[in-house]
Amino acid sequence: MAGALVEATGSQIDAWTDRQGRFDLHGLPSGRNHLEVRALGFDPLDTTLSLRRGEQVVWNVILDERDWEVERERAESALVAAGGLDSVAAGLVSADTSTGFTYERFGIRLLRAAVGHSSPDSSCVLSPLSAGQALALALAAAKDSTAFFIAQALDLGGLGSEGIAARSQRFKDAVRVRRDITLKIANALWVDTSATLQPQFATWARERYGAAVRVQPLRVPQVVSVVNRWADSVTSGAIPVIRDTQFADSVVVALTNAVYFKGRWLEPFDSSLTQKRPFTTASGNRIEAPMMESTTKLAYRRGSGYQAVRVPYSAGLTAMYIVLPDSGVSPARVLDDLGTTGWPMPNPRKETRSVQIRLPRLHVTQATNLRPAFTDLDMGIVFDSARADFGGLVVPRPERPPPCPPLSSGFRPDPCTSYRIAEAAQHVFLDVDETGTTAAALTALAFELVATSAGPPPIKFFVDRPFLFALRDEKTWTVLFVGFIAGPWQ
Repeated sequence: MAGALVEATGSQIDAWTDRQGRFDLHGLPSGRNHLEVRALGFDPLDTTLSLRRGEQVVWNVILDERDWEVERERAESALVAAGGLDSVAAGLVSADTSTGFTYERFGIRLLRAAVGHSSPDSSCVLSPLSAGQALALALAAAKDSTAFFIAQALDLGGLGSEGIAARSQRFKDAVRVRRDITLKIANALWVDTSATLQPQFATWARERYGAAVRVQPLRVPQVVSVVNRWADSVTSGAIPVIRDTQFADSVVVALTNAVYFKGRWLEPFDSSLTQKRPFTTASGNRIEAPMMESTTKLAYRRGSGYQAVRVPYSAGLTAMYIVLPDSGVSPARVLDDLGTTGWPMPNPRKETRSVQIRLPRLHVTQATNLRPAFTDLDMGIVFDSARADFGGLVVPRPERPPPCPPLSSGFRPDPCTSYRIAEAAQHVFLDVDETGTTAAALTALAFELVATSAGPPPIKFFVDRPFLFALRDEKTWTVLFVGFIAGPWQ
C-alpha cells in the first residue's frame, strides 16, 4: 500500500511507503524506538522496536481498515457526552419506562384540579414527581380504602407499594450518573418525640426511598428553622422557606419530598434577540414581557385547538414540551382534552420543522394547598378523620385509645385513634432564561392524631330551657332531691 507514513516519534525520522508498500528508516538510534504508522482510511498502528547498534530489522506491517460506522458512533457519543447533540432526535437512545414513572395522567389531573381552584390570572406550577413520591411514601403506611384511593389517584398502571418503590430506586440510580442535567430527589420524615414510627415503615422509608428519619419536637418554634434549613439545602437554595410556624399540637409526623432540576438548553437562546413584546394574560390583559427568540429545527405538532413544540436540554435526554392553545381557546379546555389524550409530545425523529419560537422568560415562586386538588382526585379520604387509615405509620401508645381497625372490618371500638393528613402543600420555584431552566419543588404532608367514635354523631343535649331533675343514690335507689328549674339564676 502506497502513501502510508511511518514515523519514529521523538527522533524526526520518517518515511513514506512506495507502491509496493515498502519503506526504509535510516539512522534509528540503538535502544527502544517508538514507531507510528498512519494511512488514510485505516486505523493507526503504534509499536515499539528495540534495536542493537548496526542491526537491520524487517518489519511487516498490517493495518486494519477503519470502520466508518464505528467512527461515526464514537464521534456522536463524544458529542452527546459534551451535550451538543440531541441524542433522541439522532436515534441514539430510546425510552425505557421500566426505570421511571410517567406520572403523566396523574400530572395532568393534578394540574387540571389545581388550576380549577386558582384565580384566572394565577400561574400554577406543580411537580407530579414530588407529589407522587410523597404520596407513594404515604401509601406504604396506608391501609384498606385509604391505600386504594391513593394508588388509584397515582394511576401507575396497577403498581403497588413494592412496585413503586422498586421503580423509584431504579429511577434515582439512573439519574444519579447523568451529566447532562442535575436532578436531585430527597425525602425526609419528621417524627415528634411523642410518637414512634412503625419499624417496618421506618425501614421501608430508609431503604427504599433513602428517607432521612429525624425525631424532634414538632410543636416548638425551633422546628421551623430546622425544616427550612433542610429545604434550602436539598433545593440548592431555590426554596429556602416552607414553614413560618411550628406544627399544630395534633401533628405527630411530617413527610417531605424535594425535587431539584437544573438543565441547559441544547441550543441556548441568543440574549441579544431578547426584547419586550406583548403578552396577553389569561384574563385578557396585555402586558410587556421579555421575550426570548430563536429560529431553529424543533419537533412540532399541530393538534386540535393547540400547537406543541419540544425544546431539548443538553444532550436531548430531557426536554420541555410547550403547549400553546390557539387564540380564543382556553387553556382549561385544552387541559380537559389532554386528560383523555395525554401530553402532546412531537417526535423529534419524525416531526421536526423549522420553528421561529418566542418564549417569555419565566420566574415563578408559589405555594399550593394540595387539599382541594387531592380531593378532586378522589383522595378526600386521606383528610377524613372518620375514614382515613394510616395504620402502618405510628406505633400505638398504651395511654391512648386503641387503634381503629379497618372500616372493612365492620367493627370499631368507641373511642379509637387513627391518623389523617392535616396539611398537604407544595412549594415550587421555576426560572427559565436564555441559558436553560432551574426548577425545584417541595411537597409536605403533615399527619395528625385523631380520636374517633364508631357510633353515630353525638346526640345534642343542650340544657338551654326549663328542665326537671332527680338526684338519686344509685346503690339504694334513694331519691335525694327532685326539682324543676325555671332558670339557673334562682
